[in-house]
Amino acid sequence: MSFKVKTILLFLGISLIPYALTMFLLGNSFRQEQYNAISQELNTQLSLTVARIDQHLQTLQQDMAFMAKSDIMNDLYTQDLDRRIGNTLLAKKKDMNLEGNFFVIDKSKKIIASSDFAMIGKVLDTAPFFSVPVYSTFTREEIAELVVDYRIENFRHYFSDSPQRHYYLLYPDGKSGLRQTLLEEPIKASRKLDVKPELTIVLEEEKAFAYRLLYKYERWFVLLLIAGAVFISIAAYYVATD
Repeated sequence: MSFKVKTILLFLGISLIPYALTMFLLGNSFRQEQYNAISQELNTQLSLTVARIDQHLQTLQQDMAFMAKSDIMNDLYTQDLDRRIGNTLLAKKKDMNLEGNFFVIDKSKKIIASSDFAMIGKVLDTAPFFSVPVYSTFTREEIAELVVDYRIENFRHYFSDSPQRHYYLLYPDGKSGLRQTLLEEPIKASRKLDVKPELTIVLEEEKAFAYRLLYKYERWFVLLLIAGAVFISIAAYYVATD
């Protein structure tokens, strides 16, 4: 190996290797920061959505407790013949734009009053989403339950979905609800509801879409790395041959 070649290789080793290592460390640090930022944004968005849902469900519980203690519940003794209870429940359903219905059931699960008048007299055969006891104003004993059939479609009001990013519900048995599509390679964030901890809200986004800007920066980084290496190699050659 000639002295000139050795000199060129020496200059390359002194300048190119530190440059490549520095650029690699900087690029890796930048990439990790971007990964963390994207993950944090996903979790922040999910936390805000879950907080809104929890607040809504807490308000629903409080409203049901208030209705259960109201004087109109005395109409249970007359089987709500004037339908004052039913009309109140119907007004609440319309006010909430609720998918589902409110029911007042006795101890045998028979529906005494409801926002759906066609259900009165039938037996409620599904588990309620929320239930609140109704006590007699005379004996203070529990005489009925106010329950709500809160369908999962109500959660759509809080889900901002797109083809690349969407929410869905996850049940304890692993089944999902309101899931639009199966993304090929998603990144996910999940959080349980405080009011209904058996339900988990999941926010997922297509990885290629989430990291699209990062991938673009990585391509430019590789081009700059190659350009810098070429420049250092040319400079080393001219220094060695001068």
